[in-house]
Amino acid sequence: MTRDPRQPLSAGTRIASYRIDSVLGAGGAAITYAATNMVVHRRVAIKEYLPIGLAQRASDRIDVSAVPGRIQEFAKGLEAFVGEAKALASFRHPAVAPIEHYIQTNGTAYVVMPYVEGETLAAVLRARGRLTHAEVEALLPALLDALA
Repeated sequence: MTRDPRQPLSAGTRIASYRIDSVLGAGGAAITYAATNMVVHRRVAIKEYLPIGLAQRASDRIDVSAVPGRIQEFAKGLEAFVGEAKALASFRHPAVAPIEHYIQTNGTAYVVMPYVEGETLAAVLRARGRLTHAEVEALLPALLDALA
């Protein structure tokens, strides 16, 4: 096993017909990559299930396995991750990123979405600390409509 159990995939790694280009971000349960669909030559985002404390990357730097003693938790999380992808794939709403594809391989799962240029809400909040009242009011209708 590698020293860092959550090491991201290297640029150039292939997952099905997708090539990993770079890391976009990482959270508690996943790492998100910018990637290229090599069939249609279109940029996509790929979210890889790789939860902190539950998963580790193998020495081949691609395969994923559960941390010893956490196999059941990892498996339940993986099932939930795939279930969420399936549910989101059925949604069609302009405020919800569409799921193009989900893939189970390498001991984990990947969710493929269109790549959307722009700044994340998290980045805006880090830079500015908070949104103005007017900005929140502008975001709420689409957010509430998507949740409905």
